[in-house]
Amino acid sequence: MRTAAVVELLMSARLQLDFACNLLANYNVQIKTELSQKEDADATAAALAITQGNTQLQAALQMQAKMPRTTLFDFMG
Repeated sequence: MRTAAVVELLMSARLQLDFACNLLANYNVQIKTELSQKEDADATAAALAITQGNTQLQAALQMQAKMPRTTLFDFMG
């Protein structure tokens, strides 16, 4: 491999790593903000939000269980 190609590959990898690091840093700030908001939340509102989330999760799981399990391979042959 030519030296220029190696340098270009390394620069590309460096840019991807920088992007990933920035993305993770932004995500970390977002998570810390959400955590702070949750810690400051009213206990009743938090309990209601958890109950609603659990209800939505259960509904989604029930709908997923009702979905047909056939694939394209079931129709072949």
